[in-house]
Amino acid sequence: MRLPSLVLAASDAAAGRLAPALAAAGFAVTRLTPAEALPARVLEIAPRVLILEDPSGDPLLPEKFWSEQEMDAHLPILLLRPPGATPIPRPELDEPLEEVSVAADPGEVTARVSGLIRERLLRVFRHGFHELSQPLTVARALSRKALMLSSPTDSADATLRELDRQMDRLFRIAESLQRKRGE
Repeated sequence: MRLPSLVLAASDAAAGRLAPALAAAGFAVTRLTPAEALPARVLEIAPRVLILEDPSGDPLLPEKFWSEQEMDAHLPILLLRPPGATPIPRPELDEPLEEVSVAADPGEVTARVSGLIRERLLRVFRHGFHELSQPLTVARALSRKALMLSSPTDSADATLRELDRQMDRLFRIAESLQRKRGE
C-alpha cells in the first residue's frame, strides 16, 4: 500500500519536529526548504498536501501553486506561520487552505493534514457527482425509451429490462447522495 505523500517545506527546526510525527501517522514525507518549494517542483512531486512554512506572510502565496490548475484540482496547502502573525485573508472560494502557528503541536498539524485530505476528497466527489448527474439522467431516459420501443417477444427485451433496472438503481443512488449532501 502506498502511503499518502506530503511535501514539508520548512526550516530544519520545524521539519525536525514535524516530520517524525507525520511519518508516524502514516504519511510519506518529502522534505524541502521553503526556497526549494517552487510550484513546478512541488507539483512534479504530486503530494496530497503541501505543508509550507511562510515567514513572509504573502497572501498570494497559495495562488502561485494553484494558477495552472482547475479549482477542483488545487493542491491543499497548510501554511506554517509565525506565532501572532496576521491571518492570511481567506480566498473567496472554498479553497483547500489552512494555517497554523509554526510552533503548533505536531498532533494538531497531523490532524489538519488529514482534514485537508478529506476536504480534497469531498471536493473531487462533489465535482464528479455534478459531472455525472446529466449523463446519468440522459442514460436513464434512453433506457426507458428503448424499453418502450421493444416488445416482449424481442430477443433483446430481457437485456433492455436489465439495463433499465440498473439505470434506475444508479439514478436512485445519485438522488440519495444528493439529498445527503444537502443535509
